[in-house]
Amino acid sequence: MKKSFPLSYRTKKRRINKELEAHYNSVQDNSFFIDNSPSNLSQITENNIVETNNSPNNNDFVSDDSLTDNINKTQNYNLNTEHFNDLLNLNTSTDGDFIYFDTDKSFCFELADWSIQNKIAHTALNSLLLILRKHKCFSTLPKDARTILHTKSVELCKMRIVDPGKYYHFGIENGINRYFSTFNKTDQSSKEINLVIGIDGLPISKSNSNQFWPILAYVRSKCNVVFPVGLYFGTEKPNDSNEFLKDFVDEAKHLVENGLVINNSIYKILLDVFCCDAPAKAFILKIKGHNGFSSCARCEIEGEYKENRLCFPYCDISKREAKRTHNNYVHQTDINHHSPYTTISRIVEISGVDVVSSFSLDYMHLVTLGVMKKLLLLWIKGPLSVRLPSSKIKHLTKLSLSFKSEFPCEFSRKPRSLDEVARWKATEFR
Repeated sequence: MKKSFPLSYRTKKRRINKELEAHYNSVQDNSFFIDNSPSNLSQITENNIVETNNSPNNNDFVSDDSLTDNINKTQNYNLNTEHFNDLLNLNTSTDGDFIYFDTDKSFCFELADWSIQNKIAHTALNSLLLILRKHKCFSTLPKDARTILHTKSVELCKMRIVDPGKYYHFGIENGINRYFSTFNKTDQSSKEINLVIGIDGLPISKSNSNQFWPILAYVRSKCNVVFPVGLYFGTEKPNDSNEFLKDFVDEAKHLVENGLVINNSIYKILLDVFCCDAPAKAFILKIKGHNGFSSCARCEIEGEYKENRLCFPYCDISKREAKRTHNNYVHQTDINHHSPYTTISRIVEISGVDVVSSFSLDYMHLVTLGVMKKLLLLWIKGPLSVRLPSSKIKHLTKLSLSFKSEFPCEFSRKPRSLDEVARWKATEFR
């Protein structure tokens, strides 16, 4: 009888697997017996994790003879050879106290899902992969985050130069097809798709002049998910709005004229409305800005310059200027309404688009940042003839702040003091 000695948990696993493999190789029959009852034999769980049915104490004393006896007991229990083949053919390797299993595929899926859910940057994920690959368990993991996330490479044919930057066209059709499955059955039965288009510019950071000019869209009443149609990037806005809109207009013309085939059904495409703020609208339509003479997009009023600012005073109905029309825009009957030395916008090439009625009024600049801000500034800091007493202003501030705790989550901003009115956002003027 050999002297007993303590074995570690991993050493016992390694020896058991070594004995199992040696015993299996010596068996000539198509089937043999393995002890499935509680014993020192290692088993593969459903999660591909090696477990042993030993007692919880990893410092048990096990002799070499008792280990061999346990292996011999396997002849008393039946186990299909094919199952054991699968057990041994698992992509495993041993080194020291470690046993490795091929779980890279499921692990990659979990890692990709984790990075998306937690908005992990590609650079951070690349650094994590670099660390994981040093361990032999994860040596087969991809080197780059784009492989795990199945990121498609950018089609350079869709990238083009739009001075002074670059433009990439995602496509209207691609966006509709991507979210068509989210439409309910009633909406899918309707053979008409109304698109809402939004165009605007936004700065990327405060440290430089880099900016995006995205073209966004969503399907009205069927899907509230906004998808990108095109994206411009540059140090300033595009020099020519027609060049910027070229791909969008060409695809929109084709879809409006020919429709879109989805699941063997033809859907009629309509551009319902364009949503732009006043500066973006002036840029897209090549017309005067909102602070210029003859800049009104609804009528032909010229405007008056009073007290160092341009205004459009009210007048009797009989004296009001004529309304603007699409035909007048196309033929440029009011040359002062258009930007000098420019042509009209290519938007007019899209069938069914009216440059007057298809462009919504800019509520934010007209009402909240326009009328409401002007009135509040007059009441607080205006001439004495219209300014409120300081006691009244303090009372209004106190009253406004008293509602702060009562505001529901649907309101994006809580009330602030009237002393900060110059820094209020548009939603605070509503």
